[in-house]
Amino acid sequence: MALISLPLRRRLLRLRRGLARFLIRPLLLSRRRARLVYRAGAALRAWDAYHPLPWLGIGRGSRTGGTLERWALMQPLIDKITPGSAIDLGAQVGYFTFQLAERGWLVLGVESDPYTHAGACLIRRSVRLNRAAFECMKITSSSIRSLPSVDIFIFLSLWHHLCLAEGLESARGILCDVLERTRLVCFFESGQADEAYEGWVDRWPDMSPDPRQWLKKMLLECGAVHVDYLGSTPTHLGPVPRHLFAAWTREPGDPVSNEDVKRCRDYIPLARKSLSR
Repeated sequence: MALISLPLRRRLLRLRRGLARFLIRPLLLSRRRARLVYRAGAALRAWDAYHPLPWLGIGRGSRTGGTLERWALMQPLIDKITPGSAIDLGAQVGYFTFQLAERGWLVLGVESDPYTHAGACLIRRSVRLNRAAFECMKITSSSIRSLPSVDIFIFLSLWHHLCLAEGLESARGILCDVLERTRLVCFFESGQADEAYEGWVDRWPDMSPDPRQWLKKMLLECGAVHVDYLGSTPTHLGPVPRHLFAAWTREPGDPVSNEDVKRCRDYIPLARKSLSR
């Protein structure tokens, strides 16, 4: 027989949780302090100030123009979709993660660099966007398979790094796995063979007849049923813009299956686990 009755144990548990929240709350940074910490971290090269962060009043990053233009191209499509679940691969400090979370999406940002991941978590705690979570994870063939299926994947300016690190065939396999886990649409962008000023371009596959057609063909071969070309956006690296695509894994307007209705069953536990960190 238990020494403490069940109702009393429940009350003690609620009291303990309330006390924990009371003690932790002062440790949460204000937006002003988070902005100072973030700028100090960027100055010390703990993380790259790549994205603008309007939530902290930071309007500049190393790829501000390209970031804002990519979001402007993606937002009209995203706003037509009922908010569900999403994963942002290579989330950096979380601009796209936070934009989706603000619109009601449950979003997991995946970032491999531990310092950049720490910066993203700092921002999330200060702006109180509880529908966003971050996971520090190196993106490989095996780690991608551990991720759940979600409605939207954000896969921007990352795939060419995977090609250089793991080889073209392995990177294509990762893209196939991502599209297999995409219930609706994957927004995709990559480095291109026409970026002659990049040091890695001599190790890059020939993108004949041109990068735009080559990338679209690859997305279709890897599992997309329909690919929309959204436009091109500038980078901070040179004059050649990069092409942005919406790779649909289900034709727009197709009915939602029972599997899609239950899409969050395997997603929410992972996001909650990350949110608790």
